[in-house]
Amino acid sequence: MKTFHSRLTYFLEVLVCLSFLSFFSMVILLVGLRYLFNSSITGANEIITILFVYTTAIGAAIAVGQRGHICHQYPDRKTAAALGQALGQAATGSCRAYQLRHRLV
Repeated sequence: MKTFHSRLTYFLEVLVCLSFLSFFSMVILLVGLRYLFNSSITGANEIITILFVYTTAIGAAIAVGQRGHICHQYPDRKTAAALGQALGQAATGSCRAYQLRHRLV
């Protein structure tokens, strides 16, 4: 059973990579055709949408099979705290400037 799972995971990873590569190259091709030659490929936008949906679904299936999850990890907690503090100060400063400008204080 473990061999089947590993082979299936490998197959799905290759499928996701090929799908992503194909829709990425198709987007680049369509942008180039549209802006350089003022033409397009009929039905390519729909193919890109379908490939994106299947790439996302298969990627999620791989993550579930590996008991993984999607998360955003900050490099350092201090960096995240400093960024949050700077954004908070910027927001407070802009609100204060708005209040002073419109004489709300």
